[in-house]
Amino acid sequence: QLYLVRWFINRQVKIFKENRNKGNKVISVIKPHFSNGYLEMTNVFDTLCIDSMPADVKAKVFVGLKISCEYYMPHYSPFDTLLLASDRSPLSGEKCVIIYYGRIFIVKRDGDNYVGIINQHFKVPIDAVEDVVGYIVGTISNEK
Repeated sequence: QLYLVRWFINRQVKIFKENRNKGNKVISVIKPHFSNGYLEMTNVFDTLCIDSMPADVKAKVFVGLKISCEYYMPHYSPFDTLLLASDRSPLSGEKCVIIYYGRIFIVKRDGDNYVGIINQHFKVPIDAVEDVVGYIVGTISNEK
């Protein structure tokens, strides 16, 4: 995981350098693999220009997450890219993306727990979560 973090930081620096003179705000988009009912991290990333997003969203977003399955329907479809911010901890009732036992979950913060948005029986105490990737500030749909 440490190698992936270092690689991701270096990739972000490269993207920033390539786009700063063009005036574009570009983010990396994580493309997880869906396997055995779970989203799993990969080292596959895309880039996404978010210039057309509202200014408040654009200022917060640092990474995207491409939904690669139908599991999260009707909330999110396989055509959706979630826009994530990490400038603060998720507030109660807010949807966010966490990593738990090496897998990616879309959950809602409920007091001192994270609860699955599809399976409400999936409940994880906040202090048991490996990492909070970020809270969801927007969605882009690439449905054709």
